[in-house]
Amino acid sequence: MKIYLKISLFVACLGLLISCNSSNQNTSLNSPLDQKASWLLGTWKQQNVDGTAVEFWQKINDSTYQSFSYFIQHGDTLSSERIQLVNRQGTLFFIPTVKGQNNNQAVEFKAVTVNDHELIFENPSHDFPQRVRYSLPKNDSLYAEISGKVQGEEKSMGFPYHKAH
Repeated sequence: MKIYLKISLFVACLGLLISCNSSNQNTSLNSPLDQKASWLLGTWKQQNVDGTAVEFWQKINDSTYQSFSYFIQHGDTLSSERIQLVNRQGTLFFIPTVKGQNNNQAVEFKAVTVNDHELIFENPSHDFPQRVRYSLPKNDSLYAEISGKVQGEEKSMGFPYHKAH
């Protein structure tokens, strides 16, 4: 009887651990986009010696957010991109269109992690990046990171933003 109780307790704990882990890595979006990604909304800025990067996120509808981001150096816009965050039948996609890259065509990245403070998207067939990550370390801070392999070597670039007022 004691062995049966120990096995039952072990199975129950294992089930609880698995369910907690799967809720943290939930990639399906059964709820409106607002419940998982509303922390992206607003204007985010990164200023350093090289220039200023701005990322502006707005809600288009219950299943689509849109962003316009750009980098300014010495008064000139050096790069810009449009991004859509789209919930398609419960799956979240990050879809950037970068001026001057990929023949100015959108590239889709599928969500691999969706939770209340982190979004991770992947597209293993894209040249670089293959992974895009957004996280909210603090309410007034946003961290974006792109990563992947370039000529077989792992590379990453991080972009710490603060909420613009």
